[in-house]
Amino acid sequence: MVYQLLRQGRLYFNGGGWSMTDEATTSYHAIIDHFTYSLRKINATFLECGRPLVTWQADVFGHTREFASLMAQMGFDAHFISPISYDDELARMRSKSLEFVWRGSDDLGPSTDIYTHKLFDGFWAPPGFCFGQFCHDPLIITSDKTFANVEERNARTFSKVRVMREMKGPNAETILPLIMLRQNIKYMITEI
Repeated sequence: MVYQLLRQGRLYFNGGGWSMTDEATTSYHAIIDHFTYSLRKINATFLECGRPLVTWQADVFGHTREFASLMAQMGFDAHFISPISYDDELARMRSKSLEFVWRGSDDLGPSTDIYTHKLFDGFWAPPGFCFGQFCHDPLIITSDKTFANVEERNARTFSKVRVMREMKGPNAETILPLIMLRQNIKYMITEI
């Protein structure tokens, strides 16, 4: 099923590593080995349709040009980050630069450029869409007409997207928010 969803373009891998690389505690060798092993495994399992196109770093202790440079050189198209310092975020909101092309290395030039986007709402799932052990949001039900709640849940999601667009619009060049369906420590034991 995963292979079918990948081929249809309905599922994408993000980053492709075993875990999100934390720049503050790793060396170049560790980052390169991490991605080399993981990307080879994905390619051997899912072929080219499984190749991740974007990376993300949410909840790391700082973002570096060197990491952006490595990601660009590995062929990723974009890099999503969060958090950044509060002062930097306010300045970027004023200058509409929450999205930017990050040059990872002046010496290596354009080969290290990567589109970078500061995640609008951090890495939190929209309200009502947390399904982990510490959450009490209702499941999305499609199988029973009496209890089906898909339309109401979709309406809630799109209302959140509208709010995000209105808040992001004056602060960025594009108005399409990336919505994370993830939360830190929320999906440890998810029951279906």
